[in-house]
Amino acid sequence: MTDVVVVSIFVNRLQFLSEDEYQRYPRDITRDVDLLRDESVDYVFTPPEDEMYPEGFSTYVVVENYGRKLPELQRSTYFRGMTTSVAKLLHIVKPGFIFFGQKDGLQGAILQKMMRDLNIDTEVVVRPVVRDASGLAFAARNFFLTESEKAAASVLYRSLKAAEEDPQGGDVGHRRRTPGTARVRHSRRRRAPGAGLPGPAEDPDRRRRQDRRDLAERLPPDRAGFKITPRPGQNYPSGVNFPIIPD
Repeated sequence: MTDVVVVSIFVNRLQFLSEDEYQRYPRDITRDVDLLRDESVDYVFTPPEDEMYPEGFSTYVVVENYGRKLPELQRSTYFRGMTTSVAKLLHIVKPGFIFFGQKDGLQGAILQKMMRDLNIDTEVVVRPVVRDASGLAFAARNFFLTESEKAAASVLYRSLKAAEEDPQGGDVGHRRRTPGTARVRHSRRRRAPGAGLPGPAEDPDRRRRQDRRDLAERLPPDRAGFKITPRPGQNYPSGVNFPIIPD
């Protein structure tokens, strides 16, 4: 698909909700580069923060009126930071394709909208999720989870797979449960008592079926992805509500 592969490594301050979270985010550039040596990568792009966001920086890329039924999009600057940094990286590198994991499906959908609106000639390619044996998606933010929280977090994937198996089970809103999800809730109580992960692993009731392309709701199963949202006031341990979409 590509003649040259460029991997960007940039811890984007604009995507964090606090300075403490930004400082605690795991960084190991030496290990990252060593791993990339075996992946046919031609270049590693690691721009310094003062070049990405020079003094006085005040220009942002915002995709408005998108996913209006997702409250976390409205109260967080996370996605504004993501679109701004990606737009700058695209402007610098000018790739033909940009690749995201399906775990970041919501980001991919927002970026596809940004590309269309701004006539950016880069194709967004969404690749399958890579998971560990428990079903937990590999992600740098797992660094913030304790072992018990990692065990509890696997209920998210089991919930999604149960919903995927029963996509016609009725409204997947806050007050309705599919039979598959009820089975998962029973399994969670039986297998992971007392697990301390707040939000969806504690009560995976809030979920929506959404179009992967534009986040519209109530879709045919072949175009549907799934979003699990924490209860109001609750977040993942990292402080950011990430979408999780099944393989």
